[in-house]
Amino acid sequence: MKTLLSVFMFSLFSFYLSQAQSTNNAKGKVDTYSNTEFDKITNENNNLRQYGKKLLLPKLVDLGVSNYILYQENLWPSTCTKGTKQSPINFPPQTNKLDSTPVIQITNTYYNLLRGLELTIKNGYLHSIIIPSDQGGYIKVKKNKFDYIFNVTEIQFHYPSEHTFDNNYGDLEMQIIHTKDTRSFQNPTNPKDPDSKHQYLIIAILFKAFETAPNNDNISTLKAENQGPVLNFNLTLYAPVNTPFLFYEGSTTIPFTSDCTENVNWIILTKFDTLTRSQLKAFVNWILKTYNSQGNSRSTQPLNGRKLYYQFYNETTTSEKTANSNSKYLLLKFYKICICLSIVILVQY
Repeated sequence: MKTLLSVFMFSLFSFYLSQAQSTNNAKGKVDTYSNTEFDKITNENNNLRQYGKKLLLPKLVDLGVSNYILYQENLWPSTCTKGTKQSPINFPPQTNKLDSTPVIQITNTYYNLLRGLELTIKNGYLHSIIIPSDQGGYIKVKKNKFDYIFNVTEIQFHYPSEHTFDNNYGDLEMQIIHTKDTRSFQNPTNPKDPDSKHQYLIIAILFKAFETAPNNDNISTLKAENQGPVLNFNLTLYAPVNTPFLFYEGSTTIPFTSDCTENVNWIILTKFDTLTRSQLKAFVNWILKTYNSQGNSRSTQPLNGRKLYYQFYNETTTSEKTANSNSKYLLLKFYKICICLSIVILVQY
């Protein structure tokens, strides 16, 4: 009997310690951009992301041509240089430094699989996939409790990434561009659009390439090595319906068609995707045939007091968190009482 009681006490005490440890770990946990696997690139590369200067890139590029365009931001229109809500931006290294107030939510996606489209250089300098209105589909969005529909119109690619995290770049950034469907607001009986300024929504996905990374099957369907035709590319994989994302209000990152207009809802995924080095090389060769070794990404812009938001809509609510915390506290108290009673009984034996 005494042996059995000792074993019971030891098991109970061990379980108590494990529960107490998990509680302490939860209290001290700081949420960061998980799953990034970002390794820091050199300070030299970071410092060279300025007007017209070349970024030192990995030695994996076979350029093949010499008629390049310099990405010279100092020659861009006045909105680009004087605007106060410009994009892209740099995000701080920890999400607890961001505002978690619910602002925008993707409530549903109605994307079509993309087939037969090609990777084009729009107007001679925009590396993108143009999506006809009857092929791409749309997403439903709730912003400040108001419902919107945004139609997908284009996918753009930037090398290296335009947005950065703690001043570190991704190897590639894919931007899924949506245009607001304003037809419902044209009906005079419907309420006016309270967010009429922001006519675009762009979902940005950053990629990192690794020698040992598995092949990204969805990216392979883009046929970047031959610039298409695209075969069953699935946009739904990149819509953060029930996953965390970052949000801010900014501008287009190019002046060529919109003068860096500050009318964009930016959604940046916190979970980064991966590529093989050979998959990245296909995009790099395509982009750098136009833009020289500098790439086609704009420098990060000042925040100028703008708020950055961390959005996650399937988290446990605050009340549920409090209830769970209280339940765990009571359970630990119960374990303490059981241990004390067991010691008393053991002494009696």
